[in-house]
Amino acid sequence: MKKFLVLFGAVVLAAFLTACGGNGETSGGSLPNDTAGQPADKTSEAETVPSSEETGSACDISIDQIEYSVGEEISGGERDLFMQITNNSSYTICGFDLTYVEKSGITQEQKEAFYSEVKEKFKMDDDDIEALRKREISMHASAEKLIPAGEKIGKVHLYYYAGSFYMRSLEHYGLVDPDIATINYVKDGKIYTEYYDFRSGAYSLEDKTEDAYGWAKNSSLGDLISKPETEVCRVETDRDDSFWFEAFGCSSDYFDKYVEDCRTKGFTVDEYSHDGYFSADDANGNKITVTYHEDEESISVTIYAAD
Repeated sequence: MKKFLVLFGAVVLAAFLTACGGNGETSGGSLPNDTAGQPADKTSEAETVPSSEETGSACDISIDQIEYSVGEEISGGERDLFMQITNNSSYTICGFDLTYVEKSGITQEQKEAFYSEVKEKFKMDDDDIEALRKREISMHASAEKLIPAGEKIGKVHLYYYAGSFYMRSLEHYGLVDPDIATINYVKDGKIYTEYYDFRSGAYSLEDKTEDAYGWAKNSSLGDLISKPETEVCRVETDRDDSFWFEAFGCSSDYFDKYVEDCRTKGFTVDEYSHDGYFSADDANGNKITVTYHEDEESISVTIYAAD
């Protein structure tokens, strides 16, 4: 579920701005409640969007069942924009992406203020800004945490354009409108992908699905460890010499619990453990690594067969 993001699209900007994934770590906290999809300091009424039932869609989740709000919080000493998402559907959501496009009717003065602030914030030169002026302003948010039915999550970053630099201005957020929502959800042991088009009000569903919970089929290495206790487990590599999976919906306490379980399975040789990372060999020379990803609330586990 990792994404390799390309900022702004211009070669110069990509080289300049995709070198890092933001500034500072997220921390706990709550977001101010506001109108769904509207900046916290705005008072305009949210646009009414049709549900899947109203449009006759065969999709399982309607956009009005996903409440989201955007507000400012201090994180890593910076004032960042975060999204809070509540899942009011009957299904576990395992991915929610929302893209934004330039709002119609914004003035040239507003655009120039945006370019000036971005230039100053990211130390861009005039050529970079000229490249931006040739593109419409856009932004995106991406949540890869599990959101069980009836629950909510916070601390979801918003990013400029299609890139990986954190948004830090509600005024900038006011320059865009939601465009396309991508919703991944679990139903009958499968992950479905659904889209909502804010422009047309239409829903669509991908034909292709994937297993929500996968495990080793080609490698015997999966027999050396326990299956994680979670609803979504994605296998990334399944070979004789290595087995790699990522399990979602895992707290840091669960990471500690899983590491201890690996020790009971015999992975205690040349052990190394530090800040959400664990590695060790077993007596036969098989090696395991376990990593905790705080932003996604997931653990990734890789086992390498002995040489």
